[in-house]
Amino acid sequence: MTWSCNTISELYKSRWDIEIFFREIKQLLHIKSFIGTSENAVMIQIWTALITILLLKALKALAKYNWHLSNLVAFIRLNMFVKIDLQKWLDKPFELFYNFINQMSHLLVESTLPLINIIYF
Repeated sequence: MTWSCNTISELYKSRWDIEIFFREIKQLLHIKSFIGTSENAVMIQIWTALITILLLKALKALAKYNWHLSNLVAFIRLNMFVKIDLQKWLDKPFELFYNFINQMSHLLVESTLPLINIIYF
């Protein structure tokens, strides 16, 4: 059986893409070892990891913000139980934070003005 150079290079490229995919799973999901030891337990963990990575990549593709996948994973971990509009957060992740900071700064200024008037006048 003989294969052309193009076939061999395509096979190698496909293999390399698979290696990168599994490296992302290990790094992003922090999977160091399998929890279960039975074949069924291992398969469930692999399928769960695959579904998770695909969902994360789909969210990244939908977002208008230019997320790095590792940053998206980290921010989702931090906001897992926060009730937010997911699409809005994916598109403008820092808008809520900036709005909060602006509101707090206005409140701080408003609350300190009476003190400043008392002290200086």
